[in-house]
Amino acid sequence: MSWRSSLGTPIVAAITLAAAHAGVDPADVIHPSRGARRVVAARQIAAYLCVVELELSANQLAPLFRRHRSNIDRAVRSIEDRREGRFDEELDRLKDELNALRRGAIFTPHTPHKTRFPAASGLSLA
Repeated sequence: MSWRSSLGTPIVAAITLAAAHAGVDPADVIHPSRGARRVVAARQIAAYLCVVELELSANQLAPLFRRHRSNIDRAVRSIEDRREGRFDEELDRLKDELNALRRGAIFTPHTPHKTRFPAASGLSLA
């Protein structure tokens, strides 16, 4: 069973957007190991998007991200503490893209890093 089939579509979209933004494979975001710094950043952003935009609790997300709920809370706080300047603009753009997907829009996400993950282009939740 793939990681995508075990999660709800909006959660998959949040993980995929965060992974594309960080230039990592989405499967690494929910992998049980910590991973490289970019994977950790993508996981924190994905958790933030799920809590803030999808209104999911840390208790709901913990098993999906294969983390304890306190790790989800810490990830969200970490992102909230960093929200200023360019990073804040990037988060707002990711939130807008996630909400566009939830409304059924098709888009090609902006990827600031060179990435080997092309599956995010043409994403649709419709």
